[in-house]
Amino acid sequence: MDHPQRQAQEIPQPPRREDRPQPRLRFPLKAEQPARAAESAVSGLPETVVSTINAINTGTGLAEAGTGLDLSGYNALVGTTAVMTYQAGTRVEKTGATNMPVYVPNLVEGLGTVQVLFYNNMTSKWELITPTSVDVAKKMIHVTIPNSGTFSVIYKR
Repeated sequence: MDHPQRQAQEIPQPPRREDRPQPRLRFPLKAEQPARAAESAVSGLPETVVSTINAINTGTGLAEAGTGLDLSGYNALVGTTAVMTYQAGTRVEKTGATNMPVYVPNLVEGLGTVQVLFYNNMTSKWELITPTSVDVAKKMIHVTIPNSGTFSVIYKR
């Protein structure tokens, strides 16, 4: 069989990291379990908060993690995720409530009370937020956060 000769083609290279467009926040968020807080996610936060985030992400019991809240009996379902809320179509940080869907891959029946542990960037305090909905079949929760911050999905049986 005769094969037509192929001309060598230059394979396009992916753009350099600095030339790539910056990722945009997509909903629903995926709550994943990072090993440690990423530097960009904790940039500008007080060292005590960074230590708490790292403690949560490395499996330290929530009651000992340093949130200042009584979290006896609570366990982290996932590691922490930082979220920034912006005014629509801008890079201006938004203040005020935002309803946020979150995909939680290990959300299962029988967990008991599911809550969101949230570090509020505006008040510099940790708080517990009750999700507006929990859908175990779809592994989704919806939560209204007050503004930008860091969160983890937690539960108490």
